[in-house]
Amino acid sequence: MSGLFGIEIGNVTQLDAEASWFWSDAENHLFPFQLAISTYPTDLFSLNLSVGYRVQEYNLAYLFQNYPLTDAPVILTDNYGWFFNAGTHIHVTQDWIITGALSFMDNNGLFSPEKTTDGVTGLFPIDQEEALSLTSEVGLRWNRSTQFSTYVSWIYEVLERPQFFPEHSLNLEMSWLGRGGKYGGELTSVFYTGVNDFVQVPILNIQGFYRLVDFIRVGAELHDVLYPVLDDPRYSWFPFVDVGLLFVFKTYITF
Repeated sequence: MSGLFGIEIGNVTQLDAEASWFWSDAENHLFPFQLAISTYPTDLFSLNLSVGYRVQEYNLAYLFQNYPLTDAPVILTDNYGWFFNAGTHIHVTQDWIITGALSFMDNNGLFSPEKTTDGVTGLFPIDQEEALSLTSEVGLRWNRSTQFSTYVSWIYEVLERPQFFPEHSLNLEMSWLGRGGKYGGELTSVFYTGVNDFVQVPILNIQGFYRLVDFIRVGAELHDVLYPVLDDPRYSWFPFVDVGLLFVFKTYITF
């Protein structure tokens, strides 16, 4: 159960509030809430701030998607705690945009896998613990045209982070779209540090699509294109080897 409230202050500021009631067998009654303010003093600058108390609902699907190769804990509890978010966009010119974001949370149930596997199951034991997380991100976007854009960003985990998660992430995104949206593609690359003791080359992914008719579109994806030329395997959850080069073909049919 939740309630929402919003009010526009002048023509450039929006104030929003949300309050909820949350109950679970493990945590009983919790009362998450959020206060947020968004302001656009000029067409070239925007600022978004939010603060409150958050509940992150955890389930086995979330665990296995974000923490693969871990052994599920006997008791799975939700994560909750105080948080603060801030974000900004600065239009240097019509084509160039600087972005920045800061996210803090006082976690009461953050997943924390161990560094070594269990001798019986072969999986990483995982627990939940209290931790302070602070994530910062700065980026630069270049909108060359409506058909082509590029975005580079740096993400830094300032405080505590789970095992096997990167301390630094350098990201590149390039996307292009043909006239009328008949075809398009995207190139993404990410370079991680702090995941483990290995220094590995960036991960490079390429994908594209072509619209055959209005309601049928085909697409293809190549993941980790550089993997075949690596001297050694790539490890995210050492000693398990990453999937490597992967080709995916998709067909989209809309009705």
